[in-house]
Amino acid sequence: MANRTLIMGVLNVTPDSFSDGGRFLDTGAAIDHGMRMAEQGADIIDIGGESTRPGAARVTPEEEQLRVVPVIASLTRNGIAVSIDTMNAATALLAVENGAAYVNDVSGGLADYFMAKAVSATGATFIASHWRGQSATMDKQAIYKDAPSDITRELKQRVEDLLADGIAPDRLILDPGLGFAKTEAHNWQMLGRLDELMALGYPLLVGASRKRFLSALLPDDASLDERDNASVAVSVLAANAGAWGVRVHDVARTHAALRVLDSWNRGAERPDTVVDEIFLTERQESRARTEALAEQINELTFDFDAELAIARELALEEVTRTTIAGRVRDEIVHEAAVVAEAALAEELAQGELTTGELNG
Repeated sequence: MANRTLIMGVLNVTPDSFSDGGRFLDTGAAIDHGMRMAEQGADIIDIGGESTRPGAARVTPEEEQLRVVPVIASLTRNGIAVSIDTMNAATALLAVENGAAYVNDVSGGLADYFMAKAVSATGATFIASHWRGQSATMDKQAIYKDAPSDITRELKQRVEDLLADGIAPDRLILDPGLGFAKTEAHNWQMLGRLDELMALGYPLLVGASRKRFLSALLPDDASLDERDNASVAVSVLAANAGAWGVRVHDVARTHAALRVLDSWNRGAERPDTVVDEIFLTERQESRARTEALAEQINELTFDFDAELAIARELALEEVTRTTIAGRVRDEIVHEAAVVAEAALAEELAQGELTTGELNG
């Protein structure tokens, strides 16, 4: 889907999200923040109207839609790619109708029976997270024999179910669901073994930004700004491991960090590898130009017999025109001679000319 790791900016239009609850509940403030994140380098803005923090209470789909739809419509009208963060099929459908290109469901389609079928009908890309239960009870579900293996196996089963419900393989992205029914150790184990999850063959979104397990690395009184430093580090490591995208709150610092990573990786390329890539690109472009020219030539048709018949017809018409013109010219000359003889005869009859004048 992309040659670099994409940045998904988090926009919570809620009063109770753990990191920024209430800051962007106002529609105007939410739109402004979404525009600002796009300017800072976000490729996608992920808009959510229901908090999924541990212990959070559910809101009605109607309330969720009132919060998010105006923001989605405004940002998409400004050419910004938008994802809807929802567990409700009705909200997903309304969001896509208003321009959302992604449906990011932290339940992976398990919270709403109709979610997968609804999204498959829209053609939007579905982001399915690993999930074991609602926020109010998910901490009780954090029991694994081997977290990365269990998460991978459960997501594999989720993929099979989603494909059976109509989600196209090229419209599916997976998310390990960091922080959902997972302890601090489970999250780090999963991050350290992302390759096992990527072996399923689907793009991977990693969302570690500002989550509880990062705070264990920091002082008890660490601010969100300090937690963002750890979030940026995880994003860089996830990108280096091959993640399709990272979901973050601090877009500006993440964008800067990923640019550093991209420059590092480009600097590590062998010169001969770079030359080979340039040569391959030029050869592909040349081949494309040759194929396009061949198609143009094939489209050109020339019927020699038909063209010869037309030429003969034109030549015959020219001969006919010349013949007719000669005949008309001869008739004009003949008529002029007849008129002259008649005039001369009339003059002789009237005796106006003498024999001497005629002879003279």
